[in-house]
Amino acid sequence: MTTNIIFEKEVIVTEIRCIREVQTGDAIHQIQFGDYIKSTAEIVQKINQMSNVVRVGDDIPVQWFTLNVKNVKVIPYKVGSKWKLAMNENGSITMVELP
Repeated sequence: MTTNIIFEKEVIVTEIRCIREVQTGDAIHQIQFGDYIKSTAEIVQKINQMSNVVRVGDDIPVQWFTLNVKNVKVIPYKVGSKWKLAMNENGSITMVELP
């Protein structure tokens, strides 16, 4: 059975961090997928009002998708790697690494 893709975007892994699961305290890997935009005076003014925005030089990461992964020894994602993210109408999500 084929399902229709309702969202599709090429994304970059912008950040991977270790966080803690609130209920158990176990370590979880949080992978951020998005892209980068060039900083402008207007954007800098907006992000100065937000405490959790990380700038990379003149670029600012824009997040499209966050994946939290628990109990995984090896994570197939690396910061800077490119992926095609697709969501189907049945709710399934696929991630395919791009060259």
